[in-house]
Amino acid sequence: MVFVVCIVVIVKERERGLDATNIIAGMIAIVFNPIIPIYLHDKTWWIVIDLLTAIVFGFQTYRYYNESLNR
Repeated sequence: MVFVVCIVVIVKERERGLDATNIIAGMIAIVFNPIIPIYLHDKTWWIVIDLLTAIVFGFQTYRYYNESLNR
């Protein structure tokens, strides 16, 4: 699911021309891709990656919500 959401964010942000968000979403999509999984045998790293991903998604949600209120 994370992979799909990242692809949607990349497509949506590409229309707006924002590059930093595309790069971050692309990196998250690579880490969470279902085709060639990345195995980190240390659970601590996955916890950090999951928290950072949640922060990025929270920021994106907050930004989209504020933009929808301002329209």
